[in-house]
Amino acid sequence: MTTTPPPYEPAPGQPVQPTPYAQAGQYPPQAWQPRAVRPPLTAEQKSGARWAGIVGFNLLALGWLLFIIPVVLGTFAAFFTFVLDQIGRSSNSRSTSYYQLRDFVDNANVTAWVIPLLILSLFGMAVWALGIIVSGRMLKSHSVNHPWGVTWAATGIAIAAYPFLGWIGGMLVQVISAVADVAHAPVWTMIGISGGLGLLVAIVLNCVIGWLAWWWMAHAMRARPTV
Repeated sequence: MTTTPPPYEPAPGQPVQPTPYAQAGQYPPQAWQPRAVRPPLTAEQKSGARWAGIVGFNLLALGWLLFIIPVVLGTFAAFFTFVLDQIGRSSNSRSTSYYQLRDFVDNANVTAWVIPLLILSLFGMAVWALGIIVSGRMLKSHSVNHPWGVTWAATGIAIAAYPFLGWIGGMLVQVISAVADVAHAPVWTMIGISGGLGLLVAIVLNCVIGWLAWWWMAHAMRARPTV
């Protein structure tokens, strides 16, 4: 026969002790709840991420190229003119080469190229913006979650990854150019082969980087499971 011990009562003047933590097994065990897992990308979403990356990143690369070339040319022309002016101010530095360069700059009419280069740079910015818009709309039409967030995040990742993979295209162009040089190909043939191959490799590289970056971000931002 078991008896229940009487409740604890402190002696007069003795402080009340805190109730000890409940012993194990006093409460019923909690049922195990499986962790909700986000569903994988559907075939439609994978296709949308793939084509958004391929088309979008190629447009972004083209827009950036059209934007940066006029900026580089303009900066180089301004720096070259500045250096030439500084040389011209020193009477002891003037020589036949200086006058030849000064005649070249004056005849080239550098200021006449400012507006065409500015237009080309603005056109590059428009192409870059078009790449962002095309990517977002393609992702949205394929039911990809957070299409604009995926676009911006994938753009940043692709831009950061390009310098680490861009050397592949340069190496292939150098190899083909070396082979053409050994074969004693004409100069214009070498230029055409190098330029065409470089353009092809750049497009393929952009496609691969865009596809992987956009797929990665679409996978990372996919919809959460509904409970």
